Amino acid sequence: MPYIGKQLVRGQNRKLDDISSGFNGSQTTFTLQIASQNVSVGSALQLWISVGGVIQNPLTDFTIAGNQITFTTAPAASLDFFGVIQGDVTDTNTPGDATVTTSKLATGLTVNLADGSAATSSLQLGGTDSGLFSSAADKVNVTTGGVERLEIGSSEVVFNDGSNDVDFRVESNGNSQMLFVDAGNDRVGIGTASPANNLDLAIDSNNEGIRLSSSTNVFGKIDFHSNRSGADAALGIIDFNWNGTQVARIIGGAGTDTTNKDDGALQFHTAAAGSATEAMRIDSSGRLLLNGGSDVRMELGTNGTTGTNDRNHIRADGDILKYNCCDNGQHIFEENGTERMRIDSSGNVGIGNSTPSSYNAVADDLVVGNQSGAHGITIAAENNNTGYLHWADGTGSTAETRAGRIAYSHADNSFRFDTAASERMRLDSSGRLLVGTSSGTSSPNAIQTGGGGTMISSSGSISNNGTLDLTVGTSNICFWSGFLFVNNIDAANGLNRTQSTFSVFADNQNASSQFTQIASRNGSSSRSFTVTYVDNGIIRITNTSGSTCNVSAGFFGGGINMG
Repeated sequence: MPYIGKQLVRGQNRKLDDISSGFNGSQTTFTLQIASQNVSVGSALQLWISVGGVIQNPLTDFTIAGNQITFTTAPAASLDFFGVIQGDVTDTNTPGDATVTTSKLATGLTVNLADGSAATSSLQLGGTDSGLFSSAADKVNVTTGGVERLEIGSSEVVFNDGSNDVDFRVESNGNSQMLFVDAGNDRVGIGTASPANNLDLAIDSNNEGIRLSSSTNVFGKIDFHSNRSGADAALGIIDFNWNGTQVARIIGGAGTDTTNKDDGALQFHTAAAGSATEAMRIDSSGRLLLNGGSDVRMELGTNGTTGTNDRNHIRADGDILKYNCCDNGQHIFEENGTERMRIDSSGNVGIGNSTPSSYNAVADDLVVGNQSGAHGITIAAENNNTGYLHWADGTGSTAETRAGRIAYSHADNSFRFDTAASERMRLDSSGRLLVGTSSGTSSPNAIQTGGGGTMISSSGSISNNGTLDLTVGTSNICFWSGFLFVNNIDAANGLNRTQSTFSVFADNQNASSQFTQIASRNGSSSRSFTVTYVDNGIIRITNTSGSTCNVSAGFFGGGINMG
């Protein structure tokens, strides 16, 4: 059986390959080769080096580091090179068994072996099919049992290059399965010899897992890459399992643009019992969508009891959106940290007011403004439409839903006042107050009534030569009940048609069939008044004598026919 051993013969020298082609006057370091194979020299003293016909002094003119020679002075391009390695020779003999003792190979010795194969190794260890061989240039391979296990090349180290069912295991100080490659199932385990997926990381204590760390100004990243064809398809999934049952999931999904494939969404799944279903989504527009049944909640804060109405939350109840606060809580709406509106625990609303319940209990449902500055409410309507304010006592009939109402019509710029669901009074754009009628012919700033039994009263004081104008239209009127009263006088026939004024004297006597008092007597003196029919139903009462006196007048339909 052949062995590698030291022969008792010295003196074999090896000639180095010419390196002068690299001489350029600036390069000082070169690689030493023999037959185009790198060769390492143990010491510069083993070399005879000639540059330009001049023998170089070892350790002075050049030094050696492995297979590299470095000249103190860069050789010029015109110089030639010659070099020889001096060294012992190793040879292969067939000595008798147990006759080779400990020996030392010469420094810088090159041993050439056949390439061999996985079945027949070049350097055999324990058999011809176990040892070292070379599958190609610059490669060293390890084989056991005729199967290649490891290949060391110039650019990579490959385990199980033959794709055999050979597992790979790295053991740490405390874990026998620190790294495990399951060759048969194409999986990698960290901390486990039975990986359940492509990469399976097993932990046995809290806070163990994966960490992306850097001490510099950079960030870590986890990427999911996929080219799905359909909309809303999963691009990446993170699952959460409880004792083997999936109870939560996060999905990064495709959007709806299957042409450009440049939009997406995040889905969040949870499980109340059984499999996890989508509970929340952030869509491609950044909208937060909550799903999951008829009572979907987003709880805020920690006061109250979770999952109950005694907890601050926003919830969707079917097609209804609800804002809920804890028991005795309040809804406060702020702008830049300043309160603008509040709904207190009694349900009272304050706009610009933080204590609506402090006001009268029968009128504190809505409080607008406070005691600082001016405040108000505006009802904005179309320029040819109407704004309304209603009083209701039910939701059934019109009589209930609009029992009382104030309306402003922008079409004719009038205020309308309703009681018992019917208009009773109107203030038109000319300032006329119309009672029982919706239109009038009186002059501006007048009171006009409709119907035969409507009473209009006016009270005031008239100084000497002062007047009080009362507009009654063209209907019959009378002045009655201890005040200005004229009964059954036809202004057209009963009075001189050419005389537009007549006088009535107040003497505090009972009313006669023709005249009665127009004003109360002041003391014992009488007052003289002139009653003038002006035009368009206007009667003017003028105090023609005496000092100021009080005047009241009441009007009923029927009486003076104004012609």
